[in-house]
Amino acid sequence: MSLKQLTANRINSGKSTGPKTEGGKQSSSKNSLKHGLLSRQTFLPNENPIEFEKFFNDLWDSLKPDGHLEALLMDRIITNAWRLRRVTTLDVAMMKASPFDEDTDLASGFRTNADRFSILSRYEVALERSFYRSLQELVKLQSLRPRDIEVLPVFENDMEPEKA
Repeated sequence: MSLKQLTANRINSGKSTGPKTEGGKQSSSKNSLKHGLLSRQTFLPNENPIEFEKFFNDLWDSLKPDGHLEALLMDRIITNAWRLRRVTTLDVAMMKASPFDEDTDLASGFRTNADRFSILSRYEVALERSFYRSLQELVKLQSLRPRDIEVLPVFENDMEPEKA
């Protein structure tokens, strides 16, 4: 890029001030929630928080993390697993209708992409890779935990002591 182009880019970027109306601000705040697979929010407004809490608790109880590092990995595992469930919902929605009927539909985030199934598949692969990598690390950490070892008494000459 030339110096002239860099200068023009800097000047133009300073002119952008973002949305000005409340409606525009609300609309732009939801840009990352088109399909929710990459959202910073764990669950979307149309998802049931009670269902998520049950899902969270069931996975937590199944894998029984211990300590901060294991808890951090569990959060990643749960988030990725929840988003993987969303992939199935999106896939079904994309199969049912084309183009999509409502802007509120999660699948509408893929409406303008000609190759939306391919894009959805890439997101799914990335989520699965992150899920399994985190799960593998958790299992590895759990295998390094100190175990309760039953200590057996040692007898001379491998014989039991005489009973008095």
